[in-house]
Amino acid sequence: LIPNFFGMTNHLGEGYFGFSYAVPDSIIENQDSRFTNLTGISDYLVNVDIYDNTTLIGASYATALSDTLNFGVTLYLHTREKKLTTNQWIQRTDNRFEWSNVYNENEETGYLPILGLLWSPDDTMSVGLTLRKTFIKTSKTSIQRTCVSDLNLVGQAAECQTVVGFQTGPAFLESPAKRRFPTQLTLGLAYFPTNKLLYSADLNYYEAVSDPFFDKEAILNIAFGVEYYVSKTWILRGGVFTNNANTPDIKVTEVNQPEHTDLRGVSVSLSQFTKSSSFTVGFVSASGSGQSQVVAGVTEIQDQEQESITLYLSSSTKF
Repeated sequence: LIPNFFGMTNHLGEGYFGFSYAVPDSIIENQDSRFTNLTGISDYLVNVDIYDNTTLIGASYATALSDTLNFGVTLYLHTREKKLTTNQWIQRTDNRFEWSNVYNENEETGYLPILGLLWSPDDTMSVGLTLRKTFIKTSKTSIQRTCVSDLNLVGQAAECQTVVGFQTGPAFLESPAKRRFPTQLTLGLAYFPTNKLLYSADLNYYEAVSDPFFDKEAILNIAFGVEYYVSKTWILRGGVFTNNANTPDIKVTEVNQPEHTDLRGVSVSLSQFTKSSSFTVGFVSASGSGQSQVVAGVTEIQDQEQESITLYLSSSTKF
């Protein structure tokens, strides 16, 4: 259970000063998979354990430029810790085998500046614009690999060495390579036709980035939402959204390509609130289809379908 946000604001001169702590990404994942009847492979076992946590902490300042226009800026310290353990067993149709174990650990620090404008021409409409980009200053990735194979020189992993007809041996690698993040431009609109009804829309644009790990393509995501006050203390919310992949389309002539799956989703929630607190229960569902390459070093492409359902409870308080 990870507290994902804490924030506070106070008057400072003509504007407001804020301090906040946020966890935009926190993943604990355990995967046990088995694939059969692949080309040249009779049995393929994969075990994966992932811990990946990103934390932001920083300060904000906002002030009014006019009666209808407000400006704000935030500067976050970005930190990330990731640990990945992968264990794989491949039994080929000719009875040759490969076994590998990989332990990957990454630590990175950087900063994230955010600029924002909010325009409210009247009491029924607000338009927001934000610009943000994460800059990684330090990154250290450590990889420990061990593999055993009886493939002689055909298809052997680079970290293996030939020992009496078998490839076996550990390897330790370190890399200072830094992730590169795209510039993100977000345009948001909120419209209040009545005091019980709110409509919202979001456009998120991410630029293309050349990255040491994989090149990220430019993408555009869209979201629409509605909020209805059932009573003075109950709110019903719903929305639809896109979550497009920033990975390139998979090519039939290349290997070890990242998966490419575009998602479409819906969300529904119900909230109960008072002057000082709120409680929300809801779910998010997303699905889509695409392509992937399950086996490393093989050009074969698999069709992929992805579906996720997230149930959540959240609460907040203000003082």
